[in-house]
Amino acid sequence: MSKPLCIVSCPIDTYSGYGARSRDFVKSLIKIKGEEWDIKILSQRWGQTPFGALDTNIAEEEDLKNRIIGQLTMNVPKQPEVWIQITVPNEFQPVGKFNIGVTAGIETTICDPSWIEGCNRMTLNLVSS
Repeated sequence: MSKPLCIVSCPIDTYSGYGARSRDFVKSLIKIKGEEWDIKILSQRWGQTPFGALDTNIAEEEDLKNRIIGQLTMNVPKQPEVWIQITVPNEFQPVGKFNIGVTAGIETTICDPSWIEGCNRMTLNLVSS
């Protein structure tokens, strides 16, 4: 039986806070689910931050680089069972059968309605602040 496909869309190779968060998140995901799931990465841009943050001299980061299936395009072989998107909530798009949004939050009493709409598109949201 084949492993469930999990695709993480994130700015994993960028020199940005979201890039660092993406690397930490995906490394942890691989440690927890790497034997059970086929984990692939859809590398995304993060504003104007440059690419090249993955250090291929580190085996763990070489593994991340080998899991990248595309950049800015949906080079996806089939609908993933699990879709994880690490970005700001207004960019969340449900692509998989189960959709997880991961974002850094802000502590406030009010937020932009587009963030609420984005979170509502996902099955589960993980928000750190």
